[in-house]
Amino acid sequence: MIRNRKNLEKLYKEVKNYDLVLTVDAPLAEGLNKRIDKAVVGEFAETPRRYAFDEELDDLDFKREIFLEIVERTDLTWKQASYMLETVLESWKNTGNLYSILEEEQFSGNAAEEIIKILEEINNPFRALESTNIDEDKDVAVIAPYQFNELDRKVLPDDYDTVEIFENREFELPKFNIFSSASEIVEALKRNISKENAENVALVVDSDTRYQSLIESAFKSEEIPYNSTEKLSEKEDLRTFISLARLALAKDRIRLRDVEPVVQHLGIDSSDSKSQVKVSELEDDRLSEFTDFLNVASFMDFQDFLEGFQDLLGYEQNHIEEVLEDLGLKEESITEGSISRLEYYLDSFDPTQNSEDSGVLLASPKSTVYIDRPVVFYIGMSSEWTQEVDQRSWIDREEVEKRNLQNFEALIQNGEQKHYLVQDKEMNEEISPCFYFTELCGLESFSDHRTERFSLPQKSKLSGFSKEDSLEEPETVELLSQSSLNRFVQSPRAYYFSRLVADTEKDIMVKGNLFHEFAEFYANFPEFVEEKGREEFVEIMKKEIRPYVDDIELETLETEFRIGIRNIESFIDSRDSPEAVELEPEEGPGKNIFAEYFDRDVEKHFAELTFQNKDICAKGKIDLVLGNELVDYKSSSRSRSRKKIIRDSNVELFDEKPDFQPIMYLSELRDKMPDQKLKFTYFYFLSDMASDINSESDMDEKTVSITYYPKDFNDKILDLEVFEKLIKGVAKSNDRRKTLEKLGHPNFQKFFEDNKIPYPYDKDKLVQSEFGREFVKYAKKHVGDYKYVEKGADKALRKLLEFRKTNFFKEDLDRFEEFLEEKVDELNEYKGSRFPVGDNDIDRNPYRDMIVE
Repeated sequence: MIRNRKNLEKLYKEVKNYDLVLTVDAPLAEGLNKRIDKAVVGEFAETPRRYAFDEELDDLDFKREIFLEIVERTDLTWKQASYMLETVLESWKNTGNLYSILEEEQFSGNAAEEIIKILEEINNPFRALESTNIDEDKDVAVIAPYQFNELDRKVLPDDYDTVEIFENREFELPKFNIFSSASEIVEALKRNISKENAENVALVVDSDTRYQSLIESAFKSEEIPYNSTEKLSEKEDLRTFISLARLALAKDRIRLRDVEPVVQHLGIDSSDSKSQVKVSELEDDRLSEFTDFLNVASFMDFQDFLEGFQDLLGYEQNHIEEVLEDLGLKEESITEGSISRLEYYLDSFDPTQNSEDSGVLLASPKSTVYIDRPVVFYIGMSSEWTQEVDQRSWIDREEVEKRNLQNFEALIQNGEQKHYLVQDKEMNEEISPCFYFTELCGLESFSDHRTERFSLPQKSKLSGFSKEDSLEEPETVELLSQSSLNRFVQSPRAYYFSRLVADTEKDIMVKGNLFHEFAEFYANFPEFVEEKGREEFVEIMKKEIRPYVDDIELETLETEFRIGIRNIESFIDSRDSPEAVELEPEEGPGKNIFAEYFDRDVEKHFAELTFQNKDICAKGKIDLVLGNELVDYKSSSRSRSRKKIIRDSNVELFDEKPDFQPIMYLSELRDKMPDQKLKFTYFYFLSDMASDINSESDMDEKTVSITYYPKDFNDKILDLEVFEKLIKGVAKSNDRRKTLEKLGHPNFQKFFEDNKIPYPYDKDKLVQSEFGREFVKYAKKHVGDYKYVEKGADKALRKLLEFRKTNFFKEDLDRFEEFLEEKVDELNEYKGSRFPVGDNDIDRNPYRDMIVE
């Protein structure tokens, strides 16, 4: 049962005649003071700390002051100082005794004693609590004494009255308003909150969840005021300053995108294809001042570095100078250690300033109980609201957990109007309510209580950020590449984001591109390459990739270049001469870095061959065409098995991460070479590098080929070719071979003409099925009722399915082309509405952080 909590009006009536009211809940004290309806002398409602210390100083403020004193007066590292200060204060707060920490064996050393000595000397709220006495003549009321820790109780007089916040009657829990996504919750808030009513509204929202950032963005777009604080670490100039200081130590490894805020200020666009290029490799007069500064920055102290930074930006950074002054870092050299200390300080004691103190109140469910607003929205209310209890020996876990439960019980009753806005599912997974709901009233899911489900298909009439409406119809997609299809099938939303967000690697001459262009050039000019020698091509590749990689990495890449081009040459030499295939190649010579170096035009009739086939809705680029064989070069260090390649490409088999390249490219080649046996080959030219270094590598081990048969599987297995595959490669005594040879191809063919395989992808299911039993009977009838016949027939079926699962057949390509057409239709439908997330694991999605559901 949830007990009914007294509202502020009722509490005020109970305590109005007291001289002093004490509560640890600062908003409650402020609310009571607002309701004073008579003259009072001195304080009326106060927190123990404010009464004792008589100064507005929160925990972080005074901890920061003590911390700075500790690092100046002791030899403790910053992490040691921060950790020990927090430990001493927590012990003091929960035991009421500054020295109790010394009773703990692990904290009885000099570090704790040094911090205690400083705390004894410096005026602070904790010392004030121990030394403050309330006049005996004062009539004192203490509200909710269960919230007071041992140090708070030091202030209490011997005689005071206790005022409870709960009544002996049940609170009727409001219904849960359930939304399907965080964005819908934010949309509901936008519809109900305006500039005019903002002062009457409070939101209880956990700042560590995604809701707060979405809410703040929405309020900014609608110009709805809300109380907010800005952390010093969130200031862009300070973040840039720290990043630049760390990058300055890297020198040669700095890329243009790493220093984007500064170079943009200099008028240099870092969003183009050069964003990945090292700054040291760029030739731009506008960068000279910047690069000169970076070259000497690692020899500067923080003061000089800040002055150079300000010169680059053209304005002063007083807030940065104040931080450096506080930390005593101005004259300290720029090093990894000093930068880390600065970052640690900001992480642990990040100063804040109020950027807005009016409007909608944003309150944390973990730091307040009373909220003095007539309308309160509770956002999320999930397990993230449950507070963890420290494991320290001086903490009474049971008491703290009970306190947290009672605080939650009181918190959820704020507001004359209470609105619980929650999600019950995210990414198809159920969201659990806050654990305290289970403790108080047995709720284990939001649906255990009254609910109302909301759906907001219509956009708010509020304008949001400025935008322009477009009357243009979305352009119809007619063709998909294999990479786009792979991404779309994994998640339509991921495909959509991939079209919106530029890929920083997209236009860069990376390792894979260099290998592909070398392969194309060698296929066209093998004699010329042999004449020039491999080393000249290795040097070209090193020169092209140097702007993007570190010198250490370049050494490894040089080995890969040397081995990779040797293997590519060996592979092409081992194949028959390339044959031209009419796949609508690009007009004129395409871009090839080696052709540019040697002023030659490469042909496009058999290497790097593009195609666009509207009949099958496909487009792509084929690395090499060798008659009825297509080759794709892979620079990955590990190859995949035929079975996995088929599984990832076959629309009946693929799982979470499809790879439709083999089946798509074979469909294109089939269109040009119908009724022919075709082959798709992956050549993993950098696999097994250890053997390559010793010149022991076998090209066949780097090659994985998939065969396409221009017949349906059930028709293909009637061919003598398949029968021979089943009996070859094993000893004559092998059960399968012995059974099939005695059965003979005509009898084998007859059975499969009359019986179609029902489970073409599941070996166990097939051999245990009625079909499998019939085949065993059939074999025994023609060969004899022997034990080896039963085993041989079983193994023959398993071998057949192995053949099925390692090759493509006519129905596979037919089904794929239907599948591709369906996906193109789906894509065009989504372009007119919304791209769904899809069913795959969202945490493995490359655009996970951009997806809000």
